[in-house]
Amino acid sequence: MRTRIEDPIVAEVRRARAELLARAGGDLRTLVKQLEQRQKTAGSRLVRRPRGKAAAKA
Repeated sequence: MRTRIEDPIVAEVRRARAELLARAGGDLRTLVKQLEQRQKTAGSRLVRRPRGKAAAKA
């Protein structure tokens, strides 16, 4: 049996994910729509993905 090490950063990300999903009523499609709207109102991309060869290696 593997011992699970609690990583505080992973725990924080999981809590944030659960909170965002709860705000969307547990519906992933609704969550995506909410995040897309948030990005539009921010005026810039909230997440930037690398393009080209770097993206293929990631």
